[in-house]
Amino acid sequence: MKPSETMLRYFEDLASGVEARLASDPGPFRARKVFALEVARLGVRLFTGDRPVAWCGVLAPFDLLGAMGVTPCFVEFVGAQLAARKGAAA
Repeated sequence: MKPSETMLRYFEDLASGVEARLASDPGPFRARKVFALEVARLGVRLFTGDRPVAWCGVLAPFDLLGAMGVTPCFVEFVGAQLAARKGAAA
């Protein structure tokens, strides 16, 4: 399995898990769960290949790119996700 497929599966699993958790028990940490869901959805958009991706720095117009149908991503985001799942060493 290619690394991009592994990351896509990771984000899809994360999104479905958070959606299920929100549906069953939103609980007191709803804002945190909604944020985690948006992070997972961003990850899915990055690795599906359906939309163009712009690798951005912190000064990029993130919202403007999103409105144009481009998935904006900070390079640090992917690095943090790889580090969180210990995928950078693989």
